[in-house]
Amino acid sequence: MNEIYNYMSKLLNYRKNEPVLHNGKLTQFLPFDNIYPYARSSENKTVVVVMNNNRKGDAKVETARFAEVMSGFTKGVNVITGESLTDLKTLIVPQKSALIIELTK
Repeated sequence: MNEIYNYMSKLLNYRKNEPVLHNGKLTQFLPFDNIYPYARSSENKTVVVVMNNNRKGDAKVETARFAEVMSGFTKGVNVITGESLTDLKTLIVPQKSALIIELTK
């Protein structure tokens, strides 16, 4: 039960305190294979959300199709785990979950 509380607490606090999520430009991408990506962008920050609604396993998502919002960014941070991401070419999104990445220049 604490795991769910901690996850939701972290996610909701991030949402509450992150201006790009309130005022940033929304860019939606076409869903594919039960993968639903979108991004919120401001001048110097972008948050990319990739949801994997598959039950059959993790999804390997090539980010080249998100170049419109990801170009110029070289690193990111997984908002939930705090893990640093230095290779943004491919994202692994676990089944029935969402990957939320804050991109920085």
